[in-house]
Amino acid sequence: MLKRLLIPLILLAFLPVRSPAVEDVARSPKIQEEIWALPFPLPALAFVVRPVGDGPFPLVIMNHGIALGVQERTMFPMIEYQAAAQWFASRGYFVISPMRYGASSLDDQDRGIFGSVFAHVGSCDNPNFRGPGLAIATLNEWVIDYMSKKKFIRPGKVVVVGQSGGGWGSIALASRNPSSVQAIITFAAGRGGRVDGKPNNNCAPDKLVAATGEFGQTARVPMLWITGLAETLHPASPETWKLSFQLTVLKVLAGQPAGRASVAEIRHAVEILMNSGKDWTDRMKRLAEQAPGLNIFSARFVLRDADGWEITEEGRQFLGALQTAVAVRRSPLRPVDDPPTSESASTNATKLSDPPRRHRRSGSRRRRGKSRSNRRTA
Repeated sequence: MLKRLLIPLILLAFLPVRSPAVEDVARSPKIQEEIWALPFPLPALAFVVRPVGDGPFPLVIMNHGIALGVQERTMFPMIEYQAAAQWFASRGYFVISPMRYGASSLDDQDRGIFGSVFAHVGSCDNPNFRGPGLAIATLNEWVIDYMSKKKFIRPGKVVVVGQSGGGWGSIALASRNPSSVQAIITFAAGRGGRVDGKPNNNCAPDKLVAATGEFGQTARVPMLWITGLAETLHPASPETWKLSFQLTVLKVLAGQPAGRASVAEIRHAVEILMNSGKDWTDRMKRLAEQAPGLNIFSARFVLRDADGWEITEEGRQFLGALQTAVAVRRSPLRPVDDPPTSESASTNATKLSDPPRRHRRSGSRRRRGKSRSNRRTA
């Protein structure tokens, strides 16, 4: 589920197996760098950083990001994070970073087999985020299959690391649950960032979140997602997610007979609601806009003890006032003698056993003009 991937971030401590090969490297941390040609269905080049020795070594696959322009792709570096690759290699890992099509280019015109096969998501009007992610996942599966046949690679001990678009492909790989992958680490993972080169300008972020949810439904590989508050390429604001999580907790607790639930029950209910679709996401976003800096615990809206969490009367009043404020703000202008309608301020939220409900919005739907875009995104 998406909740398991995003809220909270899964903490990961993946320690390399202390094989004789790793111990040898610890005594003699010499490493070497190589360029490989990989004989795949689509031939690829790869940057390799490896310990000196015969192994066997656990394998690290590093997925690089994506350059925006054709000219940038012709000058794309073979490895973006050489120091990180060297760090893994000095600790006994065999590191390989395949050079992807579309993210980089070996021909000036950016076409042919070195064109956009593995990169383009299409226009922002109807982006295809899944396809490029799964293409990287396929490339990683080729790497795993090819490298697992090498005597110097320890079978079944693979870590995948990805940055930006490469991190997005790493998440897609998790949805396929390759048995040999023990952990996945991503840095600022995503697609469609910086439309027209502008920071904090993401292409169809709702569709990116939806695609992430689809990957998360089947992913069972432990993952660590690393991002920052200053992230401008794929700004799935950590603050927004934190507020949405807290507001969802309030809604869940308010819907319980005694206003209490165990941590396990709350987590289960929050997972259901925050994965229920765009309707719930939009509702929490509207509430979050009215409650910047919210902390339900320091404000004593929710009390915690060994048995679980409980919403206070202040918490109920706050939630009711917040929902009323949002409803009034969204209500259309009406004649003075026509009493306005609003969303119910009732705090009878979805119970733990109830599935999330979708509400149809009343009134005529506005027609949105169709626009086409060839805007460049990451």
